[in-house]
Amino acid sequence: MWRADRSWKVFLLLVIKSSPGNYERRQILRERSGCTWAPGSVFICGTTCAGLEERMNHLMEVAHRKHRDILQWDFQESFINLTLKQVLFLEWQEGRCPHVRFLLNGDDDVFAHTDNMVHYLQSPWKARRRQASLRGLLHGGNGAHSPTEQGRTQTQQPHWREIRIPSLKLDPYDPCYYKDILMVHCFLPHQLYLLWDQVHDPRLRCWPISTGS
Repeated sequence: MWRADRSWKVFLLLVIKSSPGNYERRQILRERSGCTWAPGSVFICGTTCAGLEERMNHLMEVAHRKHRDILQWDFQESFINLTLKQVLFLEWQEGRCPHVRFLLNGDDDVFAHTDNMVHYLQSPWKARRRQASLRGLLHGGNGAHSPTEQGRTQTQQPHWREIRIPSLKLDPYDPCYYKDILMVHCFLPHQLYLLWDQVHDPRLRCWPISTGS
């Protein structure tokens, strides 16, 4: 599925750090965040030998045969191995997906608004700066990276401003809070599932959101 000579077709590749036990999170992200840009996402994982999660390693093999979107290496899944995981992904990317335009690093608990990301990255640089400073877009994780021929990365990291929810009396999960942002951390699987549908509901109507400096 991943062929170097076809990687130029991938505009934005979501690189999602996951662990073997997070099957539900991966499935939600497949169905929502990456659905309109497939094959534009991969999950990068280590392995584990702890009880139930050991059996999840086999489940990952089954899921990969179906979706072809999991990269798993034989090292212990842990926080201290995140750098190793990232380095191994970059080696894979150089050989299998060298011409992708942008990479976005994230975790499997993020709400990634891929439509907004693509629109932002396709806009001229001046427009991106104006959009980031005036519209109060939030951007989590390591940013959107543009691989270069020299192996370096150019990072598009828009500024962010706090959106004043209390003054608007919005619920923390009100879709109006998230419809214009790029990415936000720390959601449960069912929250990701519902939020994606809510922000894409054509009937959604929102008042302008005030931002702070």
